Amino acid sequence: MSLHLASTHGDEPINWYALVSDYDGMHQEVYGLIAGHNIEPLYLSTPLSVMIERSPLVIPLRAHDPIVDKLCKDRTLYFSAPNTVGFDAVLAQLRNRLQVQFSAARKGFLHYYVPAVASYFLLLAEPSDTADWLGILSGAYVYQKIHSRQPEWVHILGANTVEASSSLWQLTDSQKDALNEKHTEQEIQQWAETQGIDVFDWPKQKAVSHFCAKHQIESQALINKVHSLLHENAISLDEALLTIAPGQTETSIVEQLEKWVSREYLNV
Repeated sequence: MSLHLASTHGDEPINWYALVSDYDGMHQEVYGLIAGHNIEPLYLSTPLSVMIERSPLVIPLRAHDPIVDKLCKDRTLYFSAPNTVGFDAVLAQLRNRLQVQFSAARKGFLHYYVPAVASYFLLLAEPSDTADWLGILSGAYVYQKIHSRQPEWVHILGANTVEASSSLWQLTDSQKDALNEKHTEQEIQQWAETQGIDVFDWPKQKAVSHFCAKHQIESQALINKVHSLLHENAISLDEALLTIAPGQTETSIVEQLEKWVSREYLNV
């Protein structure tokens, strides 16, 4: 499905901006597509400017811009802003959001411009948190790259903030949960690919990840064993009546689960 960027948000005229994340040959490819477009590196005038050669690019788009059909959808986000908001203000907003406060003691950079990150961060967080994060931006299109969902373009709306924020963004609980969900799904996807499994039950496998985290099962080999155990026997952890003793080792917990499966499902 091709992407259609509306020229208005309600009755308000808006402008659109493409944000293309880095990949091998990206700069040459993008500069070969443009025809008089203005382009600004996202990292310019930020602490990441030392990596300017790997910087994502921000491109103001024209109405019905044909470049939209040519940019790599797996690497491009689209942001809109009222036409009363200038390009410099849009750049300031996008650059401000590069740095975030993860916790009271931890600051860092958030690679939100990568669609695989934005899909979780912008689409799975509470809509009000996402809208506030967008600030003066009136909306965005993200090509959804959530492992447990079908890929498609998803439109999100901003909060119509009047002034751009210059303060450091503090991650909300729902945004932290969204990023944790990315880690969980990525781990499950890697297990499935390693095992050559194309189809599996996402909710059941997510329950495995939460079970392992809850009981401090950290060995990847043991985590993979639990994923495979439940997949091969088509069962759910919800059915497992296990009593985990305090201080029980991760190995003994997995062995206990294996014995339960053998007893209840394999009649061994």
